[in-house]
Amino acid sequence: MALKLKIAPSVTPVTLAEAKAWCRVDHSDEDAKIQLLIDGVTSYVDGYAGILGRCLIEQTWELYYDAFPSGDLLIPLGNLISITSVEYVDPTTLLYVTWDPANYEVDAVSLDGWVIPVDAWPTIADTSNAVRVTFKAGYGAAATNVPAAIRAALSMLVAMGYKNPEGFDYDQPFEGLPPAVQSLISPFRRVSV
Repeated sequence: MALKLKIAPSVTPVTLAEAKAWCRVDHSDEDAKIQLLIDGVTSYVDGYAGILGRCLIEQTWELYYDAFPSGDLLIPLGNLISITSVEYVDPTTLLYVTWDPANYEVDAVSLDGWVIPVDAWPTIADTSNAVRVTFKAGYGAAATNVPAAIRAALSMLVAMGYKNPEGFDYDQPFEGLPPAVQSLISPFRRVSV
């Protein structure tokens, strides 16, 4: 399995103005530094490599498998919004073809998203990355769609990073976070990614 970010979010879960308020900064001299902290803590928490194992702001990903599974197909990134396409390498043409959405159902309600074949998966070529699923995930397109607890935790991390840049233990990503931040994001953490 491989995941590739196709379209990144166009906004961050915390605005520069919100982060500056948490940092108690009322000038623009350090806007670039604070924006860099916003981007850094967002990437630390967001997406497949982030400590939450879920998308915050709507984004588009490509998921690759070498073959269809024997059962349902797992989308291993939380907050599935929709499946854009399911494609596979045709054994005759060796080109990706789009599988008709009438042939599968999508479970976007469960913690993990699933693609469920109506009957059976199609026959595919025996090659690497023969299955490609394009999907959207996240809480929504706006920062305000992200739960307040996550936004508060990100704001706290920005403020803490602004005041004490060496205050985190990155060898223990979740456990190295301050207890208040852990408490805020724990309910949203996907531990089985």
